[in-house]
Amino acid sequence: MDVLSSTDISREVLALIEGAKQVLILVSPYFDPWDRLATEIKRAANRPGIKVVLLLRGGEDRAKQEEKSRDIAAAGVRVAFLARLHAKVYISESQAIVTSMNLLKSSALDSWELAIRAHAKLDTAQFNDIVAHTKGLMERAKDEQEITTQCDHASRVWKHRWPLLKGQIGRQHGRTVPTLTRAPPGG
Repeated sequence: MDVLSSTDISREVLALIEGAKQVLILVSPYFDPWDRLATEIKRAANRPGIKVVLLLRGGEDRAKQEEKSRDIAAAGVRVAFLARLHAKVYISESQAIVTSMNLLKSSALDSWELAIRAHAKLDTAQFNDIVAHTKGLMERAKDEQEITTQCDHASRVWKHRWPLLKGQIGRQHGRTVPTLTRAPPGG
């Protein structure tokens, strides 16, 4: 394992992306890539046989992160979201970098950062631990996505059915009950 200083991290993350042949996993709560970073991620996504995943912070930050990652997603990168995400991990099949640096231009240029890099062949146990923990984050994001999708579907159904339900509430079991006169929150 080796330690990377602020001046080395963005360069080494770019080298990791450029060198990825089979898998590229980028975990960063915040994403606003500088031009070269965006270009290299898109190039990676276009390489045959590689799977590229970008895990970003969800929850209240999701809309902003979706907007910032739209071009990357259009290039074929699978973008997922996890509420309260704070980890920053960048993984290929040959190395993993765990760092304080977000994938932000300001982090790369204007912040004091620190990172540790594990090589798959030299630091096998540590590399495998980093990969396992990152897979755990991705599983949580998958579960959160399923819940979000179900909630989004329920919300769409509610908004679609609200006018129909509103007219039916006045009569239940042969008796008159008060009808609702206002839409539900957000409806």
